[in-house]
Amino acid sequence: MTHAPTDVRREQIVQALMTLLTERSYARATVAAIAREADVLPGLVHYHFKTKQEILLGVVAEIEARLQARVARRLAGAEGPWARLDALLDAHLALGEGADPRVVRCWVQLTAEALGQPEVGEVWRAALERQRLQLTEAVAAVVDLEGAEPAEVPAHVALLQSVVAGAWQLAATGAVVPRGFAAPAARSLLRLRLGGGGP
Repeated sequence: MTHAPTDVRREQIVQALMTLLTERSYARATVAAIAREADVLPGLVHYHFKTKQEILLGVVAEIEARLQARVARRLAGAEGPWARLDALLDAHLALGEGADPRVVRCWVQLTAEALGQPEVGEVWRAALERQRLQLTEAVAAVVDLEGAEPAEVPAHVALLQSVVAGAWQLAATGAVVPRGFAAPAARSLLRLRLGGGGP
């Protein structure tokens, strides 16, 4: 075990909890198990994080940072409302570069923790609200382009967020679904709702 800067050590500990959350529940991811996974002494975990919940909040931040980086990559070069919406859906649902089943499993675990831990719930809901705002902007641009009913934008966005949440839940629990179905299905649903518009 070597000495590492604080930010590096904190990142190791957060990554360790992410790994453990793909294998077990948060309750079973003890500080000792996190320390073993991070290859640090348990005392170092407590030195860098006051509580296990603080590490979990670090996991939320890490997942959102990864997702936003994927969103930025997918949106780069996407021209026009439909292309931007498709890129945003792909960032959340498509396979390929940046897709990480570990992140999906962790997010589903976080959903359960958000229900029982107010501090986690607050951060989790804030992340969902940022997702909602991104989708709202993209959907509103498509609705405007298609001359569809602006009042329906919130319902379209709720549908897309439900597809994302459901697809992640299915993937995390190992349900038998067609590989790569989610992004095309989300696009098709919205196109049907808007009368088959788009490219």
